[in-house]
Amino acid sequence: MAAGRNCDWEEFLESHDYRYGVIVTDLACGRTMIESAKTCGMTYHGIRETRERLAGELKEFMGSTAIADSMKVSGWRGNILADKERVACRADRRRG
Repeated sequence: MAAGRNCDWEEFLESHDYRYGVIVTDLACGRTMIESAKTCGMTYHGIRETRERLAGELKEFMGSTAIADSMKVSGWRGNILADKERVACRADRRRG
């Protein structure tokens, strides 16, 4: 699933304005919009408009539920967590 999302991102960013890639990378790295604007040689207002356009086009490209879908915990992660908790309980019972 993660590999599919990466392909989607790569396809989306390659087919759009290079500034979209700058904005996405900067957001992921925790940089501010002012820093993104400087990188792109734009004003704060211009980068904000570009970010809003990016959000609309991204929603159209990946679907309106893409953000909600990305926030869901995958089923396999839940299984791993349950397995870790089961092992921890066994270890506690052996010690106690």
